[in-house]
Amino acid sequence: MTELAIPDISSIPAIHNPPIGSNPDTPIKPLFIRDIIYIVARYYRSTPQELTGRSRQWIVLKPRYRAIYLAHKLTGRSSTFIGRHTGRRDHTTILATINKMRKNLEKDPKLVLEYQYLHDKIVAEYGL
Repeated sequence: MTELAIPDISSIPAIHNPPIGSNPDTPIKPLFIRDIIYIVARYYRSTPQELTGRSRQWIVLKPRYRAIYLAHKLTGRSSTFIGRHTGRRDHTTILATINKMRKNLEKDPKLVLEYQYLHDKIVAEYGL
């Protein structure tokens, strides 16, 4: 008589095993860069068009920097891809923005709080 093979559940992909404490009935939404731009724009009382536009005024640059940094951290996409979806910006512009945000986060506690709020809001909404 042959023995039945018992599958090793550790080999099942994590997508089939939702994290402990999560609601398995809640669908996980895919996260797009446009979603990040929309959430950041709404937080700063701006519009997605302003964030992806050509303006270099600080009132627009501030949320744009946050959106680019969040897109980098949460999507794992390349700087070229992020640049293409944030107003056709060059990848070096995106890299400079990421580096500037990283340095500013090290020295500005208010910025850390803003970033953490936006990050947590996106993570909660998209089930990341």
